[in-house]
Amino acid sequence: MGALQASGHRRARPARNEEPARRSENRDAAQAATRDAVTDLFTPEQATLRLPAQQLTDVFLALVAGRGRHPSAAIPGVGTPELVDLFLHGALTSPGDTG
Repeated sequence: MGALQASGHRRARPARNEEPARRSENRDAAQAATRDAVTDLFTPEQATLRLPAQQLTDVFLALVAGRGRHPSAAIPGVGTPELVDLFLHGALTSPGDTG
């Protein structure tokens, strides 16, 4: 996202008189597109990842976007032990690691 800013890319701002529901639809679509794009980055490496690409995407976006104090609370299958493991050991499995 910062790369887009650095490139000089400017997105159109919604009109102030735009309905809140429309702004919400636009925000939801942008968040879905971002999630899909990040998942697409993780997917080719799925065989070497500690967690499924979708879960890693949710963890990554929760940490980057600062979604609350405990980002894994809303991510099924990712609790404190998984976050600690990701922080200490990264997203990739080690050779011979059974997951």
